[in-house]
Amino acid sequence: MAGEFAARKLKRDRKRYKWKQIKYRNRILKLKKRKDPLEGAPQAKGIVLEKRIVEQKQPHSGLIKCVRVRLIKNGKQITAHVPRTGAINHVSEHDQVVVEGIGGSQGGAV
Repeated sequence: MAGEFAARKLKRDRKRYKWKQIKYRNRILKLKKRKDPLEGAPQAKGIVLEKRIVEQKQPHSGLIKCVRVRLIKNGKQITAHVPRTGAINHVSEHDQVVVEGIGGSQGGAV
């Protein structure tokens, strides 16, 4: 238990232990914006480089239709999921597409 005049120590300890919290550290160091290929934006334009098929993670089985996209704003390459049945037939190489983030606090897994 801290003493009557221990405010400085309490404040210093609180400041130091905040860094052990992952959410605090990520927020202060702005790690989400650095890691995110969309750089915090909800959507971005890109050019389709190739069509690709990705296997689903365990315990599901199946093939996910995806495209490899180079973003116009920063040149980063990402793999984007093409939703719905037959949608991959409407996308061809060198097309310009709009990519949107998965959303949610932790992104998502495909």
